Amino acid sequence: MCEVTKSSFEQLFPLIEKTIKEADFIAIDSEFTGLTVRDNDKPSLFDTSEERYRKIKNSVSRLSLCQIGISAFVRDKDQQSYQAHTYNFPLCPMAFGPISPGFYWQTSSLQFMSHFNFDFNTCVYEGVSFMNDQQERQLCRSMDSGNLFSGQDRTFDESFLQTLCSKVAEWYVTSKEGQMFTLHKTSQFAKLWNEYVIHTEIRRRFSDVWTTSDSFKNIAVEKVSPRRRKEMEEKEVADKEKEPEKMKQTMLGFTRVFRVIREYQKPLVGHNMLMDILFMYDKFFRPLPAKYSTFKRDLHDIFPKIYDTKHMSFSFRKMLQELTGTFSNNLIQLYHLISSKAVTNCEQHMPSVTHAKGFDRYTLQNTPHEAGFDAYVCGYVFIRLCHLERFRNNKNSLVGYCPIQLYLKSAEPFCNHINVIRATVSYICLEGPDPPSKRPQQLFVRCRKRGERLNTQQLAEWMTPCGPVDIRLLSPATAIVAADNFSCARAILSTFKNHKTVAVSKYRFWKHSPSVKVLMWCGLVVSGGVCIWSIVSLVKDCR
Repeated sequence: MCEVTKSSFEQLFPLIEKTIKEADFIAIDSEFTGLTVRDNDKPSLFDTSEERYRKIKNSVSRLSLCQIGISAFVRDKDQQSYQAHTYNFPLCPMAFGPISPGFYWQTSSLQFMSHFNFDFNTCVYEGVSFMNDQQERQLCRSMDSGNLFSGQDRTFDESFLQTLCSKVAEWYVTSKEGQMFTLHKTSQFAKLWNEYVIHTEIRRRFSDVWTTSDSFKNIAVEKVSPRRRKEMEEKEVADKEKEPEKMKQTMLGFTRVFRVIREYQKPLVGHNMLMDILFMYDKFFRPLPAKYSTFKRDLHDIFPKIYDTKHMSFSFRKMLQELTGTFSNNLIQLYHLISSKAVTNCEQHMPSVTHAKGFDRYTLQNTPHEAGFDAYVCGYVFIRLCHLERFRNNKNSLVGYCPIQLYLKSAEPFCNHINVIRATVSYICLEGPDPPSKRPQQLFVRCRKRGERLNTQQLAEWMTPCGPVDIRLLSPATAIVAADNFSCARAILSTFKNHKTVAVSKYRFWKHSPSVKVLMWCGLVVSGGVCIWSIVSLVKDCR
């Protein structure tokens, strides 16, 4: 594993880009500052795919990413194995000028991450910045117009900046053309030192000086003639490495990695990754669109091949149970199953995965819920599931080593299917219509006695021993229940068959829906009125 922080990002970026370019596929994982902001946005078994998208969108817009891991898997053709190049990025959006992102941090997420020893200090002090396209355009407009350094957008430390300018002013009074003065970046001022801001402010205040930086980020101030000043300004405009561009690249941070992955369009792998990809879209690409269909189309354009190992794992439930006596699609538990001798020995030439040289931290220790480690584990699980799928029905000597193209061909039934937990659908499809619901028929609950009201909390306590359920009131005395699976639904119908307080039956829209009943009564009233009007008219005609 290679930890990539704000201080080391620029140095490591060429290596990251090279690794992505050479990779056969990229596994990702991320950690968020929360899961839901409002109670109404919690997952429900009643959610359609569109409703689930809307709920996550509401939360993602107010939450943020605090860590992301990428693990690039490169096939070693000589050793017939895969080498994992794993990077872990602590993330923290950077405030500058008009860009000052705010986000919500959910207490439960803080506690969860603390339990797994998440390094909050590194996140805050050394987190790599990021921006989406909209924020980048806003920053560029402000840079071009010069509005970064006026009014409320001045977010840097004014007293520190004034101290530096006062030092320059003292030197300036007695200086002559061609003389230089250096502002040294000391450890005392390291956290406040912003080259772009300092350069811009000194040049703005002193019309006949020019500033440059050395490799240690010390800033040299030179007194120059008006002609020389104009030449340097023109040169900087044409210079690709000008300070504004460097500042923008610093603020883009991890977004640059995202754009490299997007450029090479490597297969992208994750585990239960719906929230991961919505966060990536919102934070590195553009704000999530209002329409679910637009999101699906855009995401498919960015990443044409996405694989969700949680969705894939359901297809291997029976096989893994037969081999190991158990099954779990929790990522870490699935990793232990897939890497066990019982599974490894069941197939010849099971692909081995090793950590590339310099990326061996995870050979020494397991760190679940560190994004880099989870990304590596996800990629490991993916390549082995692909091998099991490729040779699922081959129990002879034809089993052998495969290039990634053959593995991906075998995994085509799972491509662009993203797992959805606790909803009407089990996955969403990024390149076509979503699948029909395979959940059991919803159940209708009513009070047996007139005048009584349903207590949803009590009802949930009665029903959850049968399995996971969600309850939605239709009226004070009626409700519908969504069961997680068919055995749960059958158990509820059996358990409540002779219940003294409530009656439970299968929900039928035309029979139980309040809106249908309203329409029926309206129809009766209207038809009755028409009949009465017809009778009255007929009587008048007879007279």
